[in-house]
Amino acid sequence: MLGEPPSSIKNPVIYACAGTLTIQGEVKSDQYLWYQGGDKVGVYDLNWHQLATLPVVLQDYAVDKGFSEFWIDGECGNPPPWLDVQFIAKGDVIPLKK
Repeated sequence: MLGEPPSSIKNPVIYACAGTLTIQGEVKSDQYLWYQGGDKVGVYDLNWHQLATLPVVLQDYAVDKGFSEFWIDGECGNPPPWLDVQFIAKGDVIPLKK
């Protein structure tokens, strides 16, 4: 079994459609993020115990049901982190005007 060297990503930006969700702070190896709306994201350990909250900045960030393209950018540690991500969109669909 191979171990993963500890790493981190600072100030990650999640791009979805035409918008962004910018997380202000550092996320380390073995930490999970759970964004549930608002201006903060929860940081959790491997057993889903909350460790902290980090502020977020949204800019036209919205995700609809169905296929969406995401990408993540940020200041990577050395070695670069390996990310395992899952996005789940919940709630009512907001119709867009033509």
